This record gives sequence, C-alpha cells and structure tokens, in this order.
Amino acid sequence: MARSKDLAKRERLLDEAATVLARKGIVETSLRSLAEEMGTTARMLIYYFGSKDQLILDVLEREQGSATPNATARSLAELREVILTEWDDMVSGSRARGARILVQVFGSACAPESDFAEYTRTTMSTLIKSFQHTLMRLGIPETEAHIRAEILIEAIQGFLIRLCTTDDPAALRRSYKALADYVTRPE
Repeated sequence: MARSKDLAKRERLLDEAATVLARKGIVETSLRSLAEEMGTTARMLIYYFGSKDQLILDVLEREQGSATPNATARSLAELREVILTEWDDMVSGSRARGARILVQVFGSACAPESDFAEYTRTTMSTLIKSFQHTLMRLGIPETEAHIRAEILIEAIQGFLIRLCTTDDPAALRRSYKALADYVTRPE
C-alpha cells in the first residue's frame, strides 16, 4: 500500500521553493540545486511534485491564488483601486515572490518547445476574459471591454518584466497608474 503524502510537508516545500525560485530564478536552478538550497533531496521533490516544471506550476498556483480579484468591484473607480492595489501586492506585498516567478515562466513560454506555453496561454486567456466580464458588468460594451482587458493583461506582462529590471520603480508605478486610469475610464 502506497503512503499518502504529508500535505503540511508539501506546503512547506512549496513555500521554500517559492523563496528560492524568486531569488535564484527558474532557468538557472536545477532540481538538484533547488533541493539543496531547500535542505531536502531532489528525490523528495520528485515524490511530491513529479518534476521541476510541475513544482514551479504548483508554486505559482499557490502564490498567485485567485486570478479574478476584480470581480468584486462595483464601479469603474473601485475597479481602478483594485487594479492599483493588485499591482502594489505584486510588487512588494504577499504576491511579490509569485510575480517574480510568473514573469520567468512567461518568458520561458517563448521557447518553441516550452512546457510553460500552455500554462501561459491559459492564464492569459483566463485573466483577459475575467477582466472583460468585469468591465462589461460595469457598463463597458463587449468589444471595448475586450480591447481594454487585452491591453491591461498584456501590459501587466511587460510591467512585470520591467519590474525585475528597473532602477526606477516610482516611474514604473506612475506608468502603471496611467494604464489603470486608461482601462477604467468611463465609456
């Protein structure tokens, strides 16, 4: 009879992996070196996650949580504040580790045979549809809502890349604020 996996241990491994991957990067870190940094074995990580790529995806799922926080906004002004709060959370809040890993996964998805391409397509599509539906619920016509949703979500990808490389986070925040103003303007 196979042993059942210790869920508390799995959660600890995900937390430790998130810390290491956000600091070291996903490309430069092998499963063996990741395990070493975490104080465990590659074999243990394979037991719990199957592969390095699956571990990374599980870390992202845990770190990012719900992909539709804007669904609760009751006005365009409130939606704007949610968008700005989400950015602050990705930059320096509870989702900062996950954001650093996410941007690396999105970059890795560009490789012709990437294991992350489907994850990236699905994630982007889900986020765009979610934001589009929120805008439509708040009175923006369907076609315009779709365009604004694509602009916001695709721009966030670029902002996250820039976040990892900028020496002027205040300028990046100002640009992001202008984006939030644009996508939440009344029709």
